[in-house]
Amino acid sequence: MPLSKGRSQKTISHNIAEMIGAGHPRDQAIAAALSTARKMAKAGGGGLYANIHAKQERIAHGSGEHMRKPGTVGAPTAKAFKQSARTAKADGGDVEPRALIPQGLYSHAAEAAAALPQAKGSGQQMLASLKGVKPDELKYSGATDAFSGRPSATKDELAQHFHENLPQIQETVLADQHEPDENFLYPHPTKYEKYTMPGGDNYRELLMHLPVDHERDPHGTPYKSVHWDTPNVLAHLRLKDRELPEGGKALHMEELQSDWGQDARKHGLQGPEHSDNENTYRVPEGPYIDNTDKWVDLGLKRALLEAAQGGHDKLIWTPGAEQAKRYDMSRHVTSIRAKPSRDKPGHLVVHTYGPGEDARPNEHGEFDEELVHMAAMHPDELEGHFGKEIAQKIMDRVQFPDKPVHRVYDTQSNYRWGFHDTPEE
Repeated sequence: MPLSKGRSQKTISHNIAEMIGAGHPRDQAIAAALSTARKMAKAGGGGLYANIHAKQERIAHGSGEHMRKPGTVGAPTAKAFKQSARTAKADGGDVEPRALIPQGLYSHAAEAAAALPQAKGSGQQMLASLKGVKPDELKYSGATDAFSGRPSATKDELAQHFHENLPQIQETVLADQHEPDENFLYPHPTKYEKYTMPGGDNYRELLMHLPVDHERDPHGTPYKSVHWDTPNVLAHLRLKDRELPEGGKALHMEELQSDWGQDARKHGLQGPEHSDNENTYRVPEGPYIDNTDKWVDLGLKRALLEAAQGGHDKLIWTPGAEQAKRYDMSRHVTSIRAKPSRDKPGHLVVHTYGPGEDARPNEHGEFDEELVHMAAMHPDELEGHFGKEIAQKIMDRVQFPDKPVHRVYDTQSNYRWGFHDTPEE
């Protein structure tokens, strides 16, 4: 089908929605819309803003490319960047100057730098002149390290640096493929569809994560959630499509959560003073995760973009009462067994058992158990998984390190909260 000519975010979103509405798979629609935008950029001479946007799109989809630093061979000149920043529209009024990454985000610091009245100065002077720039953007862009020691820098070089050093957020989508489709690009099965409200279709789990970069990570260890195999997940969305009673369709956000953010809030962030302390559980630093509002805003913006690109009429989400009900542990857990880890000092190996997908109670009201989850956990992580009361019961009876004792938390039949020992395996 013919697509609208253009390379703005609005045109790309329109083309994606048109192709999805015509029955094309979502990923095929995205690929075609981006391909059309890149062809338009090439035919029309492009523009730095559009080219940066296109490259960030490719990086987010796993191209393996990297953004070049200002001043390196092949990087745009300051003159070219300045000209593109002044061009609000080109090629018939279709190119927008704001460079968005696939999640719909842009660099406020880049716009502040481009608007500075002073065109040139020392790097420290230019940084000090920025107004309204959030500390996180200075920190994670590396602008302070890159410019504070420079004797001379232009505002265009500074703006270019901010544009090229937005967080390189990548996405992994887990979606069950019910029918063979050569265009289906996400062969990863979902993990938590049972924790959703009845009805709806096209359930998927969207993970927004950072690439693993050991050179930039001073501690060399990415963050790993107990819920996802993908490292460095900033936030995740669990989504469904639903038909509205009055007609039209809604994007249902079943869940927006950040395990990284929750762990950062509970346990604190790593730093040089903590990295060598094996008995102190702290999580690696990262953008968005040090404040709940930051990762919630990130997830909401991504959900709104998903709804717009998918042609949805509304964005809806699961109410708090239903969230509490779906995660009531008595509905999913029959017992928990924990013992000190032999391979990871100061941690527990925790086995969680549940009734299984099709389990039914026997004549005594008891369920047959099956292992549903196993993980090594620091004692400080237990409360986040099982609640304060159960975490305390486990720790009250676990002995470190010379006498490992198994503990069982029993919720059989009437879901009573009991606790008893199990023999050594």
